[in-house]
Amino acid sequence: MTQGIDVSPVASLISQGNVNFKATAYLGSTTALTAAQGASMAVAFKNASGQMFNTVTLEPIAFPYGGEGMFLQQQIGPVPAGTVNVTVTLTLQVGQHTISSAADSLSFVLTEAVATPALGTNLIVNGGGEAAPMRCFRRTLCMSQVGRPRTTPLP
Repeated sequence: MTQGIDVSPVASLISQGNVNFKATAYLGSTTALTAAQGASMAVAFKNASGQMFNTVTLEPIAFPYGGEGMFLQQQIGPVPAGTVNVTVTLTLQVGQHTISSAADSLSFVLTEAVATPALGTNLIVNGGGEAAPMRCFRRTLCMSQVGRPRTTPLP
């Protein structure tokens, strides 16, 4: 499956190096992955003549790390100067009798580059989630490692 995206309205910002992209997708397989199985998403950057001059590819995590299921894959970077068209292609691998690959939530987002993107922004994807071990004092007051008090007593 392929989709063309006209980015010529922001070509002047792109040529100045002021546009970033974020390509994301959940990719995987309904069976244990090998190198030849699983879905992939390719993003091709094209100039005004329609020539592809840069490509970014998202691929699934291969077995033994991936196994069955889908895993979030993403790439972030600057849109190459001269880009006026982007083509996003989703490739699904077909097994002997069924489609063995899976994909969901494909996304391609352009943002204006900021001079200091890391300042004032939480760079952790799930910064609000806590999975830190607890420290407990006197069996009634517990503190997570991020320093938030908990009043749940220990059993």
